[in-house]
Amino acid sequence: METYLAYFDILGFKDFIYNTAQDEIDFKFDCLLRDSQSSITDDKFISDLYGGLVPDLKQSRVNCLHVSDSIIFWTSGVSKEQFAHIIDVSNDFFQCCCVNQTFPVRGCIVKGIISFDPFTIKSQKELKFINSSIYGKALIDAYIKAELQEWAGCYIDKSVFEGIDEIEINALIASGKILKYPVPFKDQIVKEEFTIKMIGEKRDNISEIDVQKLFTQHLGNNPITTSIQKKLDNTLKYFKYIKQL
Repeated sequence: METYLAYFDILGFKDFIYNTAQDEIDFKFDCLLRDSQSSITDDKFISDLYGGLVPDLKQSRVNCLHVSDSIIFWTSGVSKEQFAHIIDVSNDFFQCCCVNQTFPVRGCIVKGIISFDPFTIKSQKELKFINSSIYGKALIDAYIKAELQEWAGCYIDKSVFEGIDEIEINALIASGKILKYPVPFKDQIVKEEFTIKMIGEKRDNISEIDVQKLFTQHLGNNPITTSIQKKLDNTLKYFKYIKQL
């Protein structure tokens, strides 16, 4: 199936697991699930059985799969509507993670082919064989391009814009949903790419201190490493650039 796919991974995930109590890990993952669910439903909520509000997943705009520290969104086709959905959902998710102080994430949006045909088989003892495999060139491309980045951010691969009218791209720029920025990659490489924004109209309550906490909140008593500091510095640079627009 041809699709628009966004791949995100959590920065500092190993440190988070090793330096955090299990109940706090569970709580943070509940927050992460809420971030992704709110994003794919465009903040549409319904009442649950206990009187609270939960995202109305019947209103989902794209598919979503969580696997450990990876979060994958993908569309069910490559129409103009699906293109708009993957941009909006990626923006919402990234901004949720930042504003809600969930995790620092980095990602990449691509266009390509994937396969996904999940199933579950139960044994007589209620044990389960679960297949949730998603695979294909689009996922590999997005994973590789995400892993090369040295910040908490997300850029849009050029493949996504194939077949998209320049008028639509300019409309996204004018609306503030995407912007060109020199993205920091490993080996001191910097390339100007279209990126999604850390701050949006719906989610703009974030400060420089909040950005710093994203990277340091799970370190425990351990000092910040050179690698984490570099990603933090690059993210702060991006944050300051967006704030002054």
